Amino acid sequence: MSWYAAHGAFYFRLKSGTQESFSVWENVYLVRASNEEEAKLKAHQIARSQVDPPDETLTLDGEPAELVFVGLRKIISVAHIDSSEELRSGDEITYSEFVLPSMESVKRFAAGESLKVEYLE
Repeated sequence: MSWYAAHGAFYFRLKSGTQESFSVWENVYLVRASNEEEAKLKAHQIARSQVDPPDETLTLDGEPAELVFVGLRKIISVAHIDSSEELRSGDEITYSEFVLPSMESVKRFAAGESLKVEYLE
């Protein structure tokens, strides 16, 4: 059995009115499976459990909303620091690759500040 990081994509949809922008979450689930296909199936089940049953008390900016599962963005096989299949400190669980327009943006990213990015995946 191998470990995988499954990236689930969700967005918030207003229950009424016009929505001009979309708040999006990317939740990462750790999944143990025999192969990537099994990991996808397990990850789908986990992600769907986040929205079913729907949270009737959920709001977005004070307006009734619902969390919608859009799909799995990617499945990453965990890169272990040694030949063991067990999770250990230092294992690379997941990664993202994107482009930033300047060194200032790189510094802002490293500092945890808000900025726009271009995902490459």
